[in-house]
Amino acid sequence: MTCVMDSLPLKKFSDAYMYMRSQLGDKHMPDGMVMRSVYLRPQEDTKLRQLAHEKNVSKNDLIRSAVAAKLREWEQANSDERLNEDLALGRRTR
Repeated sequence: MTCVMDSLPLKKFSDAYMYMRSQLGDKHMPDGMVMRSVYLRPQEDTKLRQLAHEKNVSKNDLIRSAVAAKLREWEQANSDERLNEDLALGRRTR
């Protein structure tokens, strides 16, 4: 099965997003949400998938919850120390 997106001459990801939105309509795009793409390590993705399955929630819901919780933690810490520690965990190694 071929994906319509593969045959389109799109310059940027945002073009693909806007095309999808025009084809699917707003009812399939959550209100007030912005789409972001992230790369996860394979073991992180596996754990995320397992947890989502165990809790019967989507991986997206888990990711959004984790981001919201971390942002609150960083804001309440009012210090760069915790943020820098967490950044060290998430950075790609070259």
